[in-house]
Amino acid sequence: MTIYNEYRLSFTVFFLSLTMKRKILYIIRHGKAEEFSFGKGDFDRGLIGPGIKRAQKHALMLKEEFAQRNDKILILSSTAVRAAQTARIFADTLDYPAEMIQWAPSIYEAHYLQILKSINDVSANYDYLLVFGHNPGLSDLVTYTSNQYVELKTASIACLTIENGLDYSTLSANTATLNKVISS
Repeated sequence: MTIYNEYRLSFTVFFLSLTMKRKILYIIRHGKAEEFSFGKGDFDRGLIGPGIKRAQKHALMLKEEFAQRNDKILILSSTAVRAAQTARIFADTLDYPAEMIQWAPSIYEAHYLQILKSINDVSANYDYLLVFGHNPGLSDLVTYTSNQYVELKTASIACLTIENGLDYSTLSANTATLNKVISS
């Protein structure tokens, strides 16, 4: 490859990174759930009243942000009952078709690197990704990708922007900026 071609290639990559829309990632912990009991497995624990209300409140906060958004949104959720219920509450509030939710059984009780792998598999065609799951994996993921310590409470949302020129497939350590945490 000639020096001219190398220069041209690096200029093209640089230009594409400037024109590429930054990806926004919302990491959302499930709402408050039933207490653990021997009569019901952890996977099957559902949301309780306060968990539903808090999820609805936080979904409404996101709806205001999503008023100007396009349709390049993906919801990715654990299949555990409480996470799935939370994802459906957000989908309903955001007018996102429930049948478009992508279910990821691997997110349940996952280490943050397993959750990251699920995110890395998401197409760059999506501008906004909402991931619903569980602690400690989600909090650890936010800390790992943003280098900002976060401990997500139930139904809390961490909003991250992926560094310019990167997308979900290249998300890794210190490649995102933590914009805010919605937690009340």
